[in-house]
Amino acid sequence: MNFIVLMLLCISGAFAEEDWSKLYSDIEENNLELQSLEQRIKAEVLDLKLENQFDNIQLDGLYLLPMQESGTKYTEFQISQEVDFPLLYQFRKEHRLLTEKKLSQVYESKRKDILWEAEQHLIELVYLHKKIDIEKERNHRAKQNVLHFEQLWELGSIDKLSLNKAKLVWLHEQFLLEELTVEREHLMVMLQELQGGKKLNFSPFEYASEIILPTLDAIWTSKKEEDVHLQILAENVIIAKQELRVSKLERYPNMRLGYNVQGVSENRSSGLYFGMEIPFWRSRDTILVSTFKLKQEELLEEEILLHEELFLDVHYGDHQMLAEKYDEYLRILDQLVGEELLDESLRQGELSFVEYYQELSFYREAIDHVLEMEWKLQQSKSELLKHQL
Repeated sequence: MNFIVLMLLCISGAFAEEDWSKLYSDIEENNLELQSLEQRIKAEVLDLKLENQFDNIQLDGLYLLPMQESGTKYTEFQISQEVDFPLLYQFRKEHRLLTEKKLSQVYESKRKDILWEAEQHLIELVYLHKKIDIEKERNHRAKQNVLHFEQLWELGSIDKLSLNKAKLVWLHEQFLLEELTVEREHLMVMLQELQGGKKLNFSPFEYASEIILPTLDAIWTSKKEEDVHLQILAENVIIAKQELRVSKLERYPNMRLGYNVQGVSENRSSGLYFGMEIPFWRSRDTILVSTFKLKQEELLEEEILLHEELFLDVHYGDHQMLAEKYDEYLRILDQLVGEELLDESLRQGELSFVEYYQELSFYREAIDHVLEMEWKLQQSKSELLKHQL
């Protein structure tokens, strides 16, 4: 088994020693977007509580100028409180609790989205680390070839053109290594941003898990139970039903209770005050609006559930198909001539530089394709199991 294929098998078959979950915890704690969302949710929860409180107490006063005949002054004073139909307060409280639950789900949804973004960056980091390790090995081989060709050129065994070709290959490998290193640094900065500017304590060299997936039924079952986006859809239906119940209760009149004092200084009367506000004109339309919203949420939940199930079925099949190709590539690569033998054939003069580079390019393209397939498989697995973060 040649060196490159052995390295691919060893790295891809090992679990990451770094604690990815520790990084996820740090992101949850330090991410500025999550902190901002948390404060917004606190404000919205407080607003919900305020909506179910009594209206402000109303004070009214009246003063009439003295009558010319008698000189008496008429005054009137009234204090009152408006209250909704009593059952509305309990229904609104239930609606508030449901909305608070939904807000917590919104936070959880954003948390998963951010952690999934971080996971994608980590997966790409592992891919780049593997590419860099291989590129370092290729860079070393290209340098050794240049040194060998310089010796042959000094001995007059080859022409200057062959030496320059070897130098160009070495320069190309150096450029690729620098380019990959820059890409890795950019990813580290993006992860640092997700962590609220806190510098990363580690850079992963191995994937956190293998490419193997659970069964399709198992994934779909766990998705329906754990996917917070689906939970929000179900919660929206429950909230819409509660809003319909509230809108039906809002047909009942609001009441105003108070105390009234009126009269002239010598003759005052006082007593209890009672008023009523009847929502006559808009109550029917309000109920229709709530009914339409409920139907909309039910249809939306049904449509997205269908979409998610079909999405899972298609992408699960794509993942399994790619995994089979990946295994087949590894098996065939193990049977090909490795770079060590090609280097030996070049130095023994069995291959010209052009023949050597053609064989080498073909082999390296296959290696790069295997690395890319492994990266795509890890991304695919991350997408299919996003709900488990």
